Amino acid sequence: MACTIIDPATVSLNGSSYAYGGAISSVSLNFGGLAQSIRASVTLVQSSTLSTPSKGDDFDLKIMGANMKMKVGGYSFSNSATQATSLTVNLYDQSNEFLDQD
Repeated sequence: MACTIIDPATVSLNGSSYAYGGAISSVSLNFGGLAQSIRASVTLVQSSTLSTPSKGDDFDLKIMGANMKMKVGGYSFSNSATQATSLTVNLYDQSNEFLDQD
C-alpha cells in the first residue's frame, strides 16, 4: 500500500522542512507489511546548493502524526526544463533492525 502526501508542510526530516540544501516538495510512503520495511521517497527542491546524501544517514521522519526512524538507502538528482534541480532521497524504516535483535 502506498500513499502520497499532498501537503509537504505536514512532513519533517529531523524536525525541519529542509535537508541537503533543498525544501521538501513531496513525499511518497510505502507500507510493506510484516515482510518488508516501510519505505519513503522524499523529493527536495533546491533552495541552495544541494549536497549529496550518504547511504545510511539517519533521519527522524515525522509524517501523518507518526515519527519513524529512517535511513538513506539511495538517492537521485534530476533537472527540470525550468532549470529547477531536485533531489529524491529513498529512505527505509530501520525499526526492524532493532526488533530482530536477539
